[in-house]
Amino acid sequence: MSEDELFALADELADDDYVSGRRPFPRPLLVDEAADLALALSFEVDRGAAARAQAAARKPTRIAAICPGHSIAKKPRITAKGV
Repeated sequence: MSEDELFALADELADDDYVSGRRPFPRPLLVDEAADLALALSFEVDRGAAARAQAAARKPTRIAAICPGHSIAKKPRITAKGV
């Protein structure tokens, strides 16, 4: 999948009706499309985390905190409509 096709698919999937669940996406995603989207997303998250780490190294500050009552040992609950 080309970068342009990937961005076009991501833009299409970002439609408010699809995101909110008001309307189903009109076709199933191909496994390769989903894999390409996941890879691109993980790359962007890694890039953002690296930039955040570099900023923190330049100016040591606390950039994250655990909310009171939250345990790191707890797994986040992830739900999806219809799953």
